[in-house]
Amino acid sequence: MKPPTRSTPSLPLSTVKFWHGDAPPIFNLDGVSYIFIKKNGLYFVATTGQNVSPCSVVEMLTKMAKVFKDFCGVLNEESIRKNFVLVYELLDEMVDFGHPQTTNTEHLKCAPHSRPLWMTHLKKHTTMQVRC
Repeated sequence: MKPPTRSTPSLPLSTVKFWHGDAPPIFNLDGVSYIFIKKNGLYFVATTGQNVSPCSVVEMLTKMAKVFKDFCGVLNEESIRKNFVLVYELLDEMVDFGHPQTTNTEHLKCAPHSRPLWMTHLKKHTTMQVRC
């Protein structure tokens, strides 16, 4: 048995980083389709081995990014890290066994059990306060 030459989790990121010019938002490697969007320096990635509508997946990823921003205040790496449990709970509510459920912020307000650390970006300073 040969040792693996590529790591699956890092494969899409390395492919996007070393693409000549802008990487396409949808590409296929070894029978797996990678669909991504980039918002505020963050990559939102979906993978599938099935035949799905790419437009639907891009729309779902865009709505997920909006929900995370609505709950965290600012969409950046720090806000995602500080609210990891909340983001995980939201993902669990938005996608069930790979099938989209709801991405409406109003419907999701009662779903998470953890409280968000509300991030407000003010010029160079970031302040946190608990949102009730």
